[in-house]
Amino acid sequence: MNKLSLLCCCCCLAAVAAAAAESNSFYDYFIGEWTIAVYSGTPLEVSDEVRYSIHARNGSTTVLDGFYEREEGRTLITIEFSNGQQGTWHESPDDEEAVPTRLFEFSMTNLTNGYWVSLGAYGTDATYQLIVSGPSMVMTVTKDAEVKVWSFKKFVDTTQRSFFQKYGMLLILGGFMIFNMMKSRTQAPAAAPAPAASRPARQGAAASGAAAKSESAAAKSEASGSKAEKVD
Repeated sequence: MNKLSLLCCCCCLAAVAAAAAESNSFYDYFIGEWTIAVYSGTPLEVSDEVRYSIHARNGSTTVLDGFYEREEGRTLITIEFSNGQQGTWHESPDDEEAVPTRLFEFSMTNLTNGYWVSLGAYGTDATYQLIVSGPSMVMTVTKDAEVKVWSFKKFVDTTQRSFFQKYGMLLILGGFMIFNMMKSRTQAPAAAPAPAASRPARQGAAASGAAAKSESAAAKSEASGSKAEKVD
């Protein structure tokens, strides 16, 4: 495998790793339209239904803005991120003089493939647990003996490309290069056989045999000459 192929393979793997990191960012995950069903009471029943709209703040890559509406008015949402999986969720009335209230801080942990969990304090006197799976979230808030459950469902645009549609070609290209690299290693040409060590000895033996034959022929010739002289 030449240096150029190795460099291309490394670039593909780096791009895939960056894409995987991007897919785990909740900054992008929270952006969009959400429908929320609120369950409360004993037994739990739907007590409220709202729609959240969350978008990126202009000029910022760490803050999201949004809102939801009820009969009593609009509530503003502000989500501030410290990194891709950690941040703070604020809400406030739609009033210029209103001070945003911090509802909870989240720190998403990937317990299993595709399931993220965060838990902690909610407001000043409650606790929460948030479970994320695909385009859905479920938040359970407990205060004393009272339990409320928020069921979030994200509106997914079917025209939006999936992860594999975005980065599938890079994955295939990287896998193809790795396959060729492994194949070239397993099918390396065999080394040419070394010349036999006994070849010089064979050549020497052949030369000795030829010399012996020459001496034998000369001896026969002399013997024939001697017989001819005796006959004369």
